[in-house]
Amino acid sequence: MINCKDKPNLQHEKIVLPKINFWESQPSSSLPFEFKYHPDSIMDFFYTIENYKSTGKIAAQNSFNTLFSDATLFRVSDDLMAKDENGYPYKGNAYFFKKLPDFHNHKIMLFTYENSNQEYYLPYMELQTFDKDKLLIDKMIVAGGFAKDCSWNRSFSIDKNFTLTVTDTESCFDTEKEDIVDEKTIVWKYQIQENGRILEIKEKAL
Repeated sequence: MINCKDKPNLQHEKIVLPKINFWESQPSSSLPFEFKYHPDSIMDFFYTIENYKSTGKIAAQNSFNTLFSDATLFRVSDDLMAKDENGYPYKGNAYFFKKLPDFHNHKIMLFTYENSNQEYYLPYMELQTFDKDKLLIDKMIVAGGFAKDCSWNRSFSIDKNFTLTVTDTESCFDTEKEDIVDEKTIVWKYQIQENGRILEIKEKAL
């Protein structure tokens, strides 16, 4: 019989739960990676924040959302009408969209948002780089667009060498001629550096 005063010598095995690294809580997309809007459905529901939410591409509760840095300078050629648009710089929140592979221990993130001050606009996409302590290094707008009588569309791709290609296309529709006029395409090239900065390497007009 066991005396109530006697405590059984039970050995409890200590369970150590693995610590989840903040950066590892989201998987990385592989390179090369590209994003562009398809002209046939450029103002379709497919390209809206609401659809991104309903399809699980973004989430309001994602902790990565808090990393977003707003008021980004809009880099655009003086040859494009998009430079005259109001609503820049955007000040507000954004949604985490994708995590790209690390480059020299720097984190490369994509965020998306809609600017409520601009009508007929598609969601913007921003690429932002961070150090391991979550401090912003650099950022730029890599995708966006609007559809009016004159339209602008920006797409981008990033290759395995972390070379970033940003393509601006712009055109107008002539209602009298019932044809597209004033088409322009400008391609920007950038390189993500070892220090996380985004450096322009060339600009070429086609």
